[in-house]
Amino acid sequence: MKLLLIILISISIAAEGFAKEVYNEQAYKEEKYQKAMSDLDMKIENEPDNAELYFIRGASKAFEGDYHSALEDFNTAIELNPNHSAIYDNRGTAKFKLKNFKGAIADYDESIRINPQFTNPSYNNRVKVKIALQKYEDAIKDLDELLAQDPENQLFLISRPLAKNGLKDYQGEIADLENVIKINPRNNNAKIKIAQAKISEAKMTEEKNKIAGDMAQK
Repeated sequence: MKLLLIILISISIAAEGFAKEVYNEQAYKEEKYQKAMSDLDMKIENEPDNAELYFIRGASKAFEGDYHSALEDFNTAIELNPNHSAIYDNRGTAKFKLKNFKGAIADYDESIRINPQFTNPSYNNRVKVKIALQKYEDAIKDLDELLAQDPENQLFLISRPLAKNGLKDYQGEIADLENVIKINPRNNNAKIKIAQAKISEAKMTEEKNKIAGDMAQK
């Protein structure tokens, strides 16, 4: 009984220590974030026409999930520098998080207009919005064009199976995921999704066969 009591007390002390450690780490991160934001506020006061500072502060706020406040900084940054593709991309993502899908696509379009290079993340971010809107065919059309130019782009290769899954094109989804694994054999997530797609395809085939059998009996 004494041994059990000692074990329980030890576990309790260890758990309390772990909780304090987690709390202290979170408090440290929060303190560092607040210090960084305070420094940015001061820099912006001294350089109110510096678009990059508003952009950085907006991105920091967005990272913390404060999308409404981030939008204000992105808007100011764009007013100061309307030809900065990354600001449009980040504002588009903030709008996407706030479910302003139309606004997000408009910002991604502008980002791509300014910087049409395929390294621009706005291409894939725009596809994500279309998938969220269940515009799967539009998303696939975009991705087909992008992959024709950059056939081994991991972001594009991973996004197209999502759109094909939305259309229940499981064979197409599996084919794309197999290409992902050829390029990156360690992509375990793609392997899991292949297994899931095969299960979904089997269930769909079973349902079709059942419907066909019921029709034949009538």
